[in-house]
Amino acid sequence: MYPQDAEPLFWVHINIDVPFHLKGVLYFPKIHRGFDFQSNAVHLFCNRVFVSDNCKDLLPDYLMVLKGAIDSPDIPLNVSRSHLQMDKTVRSLAQHISKKILQKIEGLYKQDQARFLEIWPEIEMVVKLGILQEENLYEKAKNFLVWNTLDGKWLTLEEIQKTCKEGDKKTVYYTTKDTKDLGVSKLYKEKNLPVLLTQPVIDNPLMQRLEDRLGVKFQRIDSVLEETLLDKGKEKTLLNAEGKSESALIEDFVRNALDKKDLTIEAKSLASADTPAFFLIDEQSRRFKEFMMSHSRSNDDAMLPQKKTFVINTNNLLITKAFSLKNSQPNFAKKLVEHVYDLARLSQKEINTKDLSSLVERSQEVLQEMIGLIG
Repeated sequence: MYPQDAEPLFWVHINIDVPFHLKGVLYFPKIHRGFDFQSNAVHLFCNRVFVSDNCKDLLPDYLMVLKGAIDSPDIPLNVSRSHLQMDKTVRSLAQHISKKILQKIEGLYKQDQARFLEIWPEIEMVVKLGILQEENLYEKAKNFLVWNTLDGKWLTLEEIQKTCKEGDKKTVYYTTKDTKDLGVSKLYKEKNLPVLLTQPVIDNPLMQRLEDRLGVKFQRIDSVLEETLLDKGKEKTLLNAEGKSESALIEDFVRNALDKKDLTIEAKSLASADTPAFFLIDEQSRRFKEFMMSHSRSNDDAMLPQKKTFVINTNNLLITKAFSLKNSQPNFAKKLVEHVYDLARLSQKEINTKDLSSLVERSQEVLQEMIGLIG
């Protein structure tokens, strides 16, 4: 079986004499894009006589990716000896096989973490799926359940709980692997705040399960503006003759330039000047949207509104420059704001194909106008 595939990630030898006889070798194959999760890959034998390649009763759903062979003289077969009959012995066999697999993974974590972390991205989906399918699996897997962070460290659940922020509930910050380069990510890095890298498909439902079990709340980094990310010493609080601060004036300028009635806009003094703007998207509304989209055949998310706040950084040069041009070159200033707005949407994967075309076209216009200003 093995020579037909890539080298196994790890394998488990099974040899039991009490309370039943069971021998076998199971291995975890390398999962690739074209991997067939529905294929039957564990061969069942009785006294070295092939019985079946369908072992769904001997393996839980989440372990059906395993390959190998199992031999036992104690398995109950039907009259024609062509397939397995479900009874107490089969259930005991299934529980023992599952236990051996988890022990192998935990042993690898304890004895050779470098190798464990090398294969973890290949097997984490299977382990996490198992936790969602079997309630008691969490206790067996919690010791080696790990996540990578923005700064490249690996943290266990226990370590995550120790480093997360205290509050009504301990807050665990995360971002997805495809949005790890968000502008706001730099702010968290600079402040040394731990941020987990997650995979939405499997981690979202798992996080909801862990929130109830551990008494924590998971917050994506673009769902809340952490106080430590602000630089209150640089806030533009100087008031004009009408009693408005410069921050409020910049906020009004951006609001008028975008002309979006339902959009909430906030001007903040961020600790880093690199990020011009980003969106705060309510955690629960985003989770609901992602859930609905995962269960819908349509890619149209227009009917799934989200609670958003557009945060502009008053310390960013692009924002302050656009604001300074609002009277002398209002059209160009407006384009700059629209460009910042669409770039923020693009970085957070909140932009559709139609608006992406407008973004590209406006990019060219802005560059041409900037060349004119330089000249």
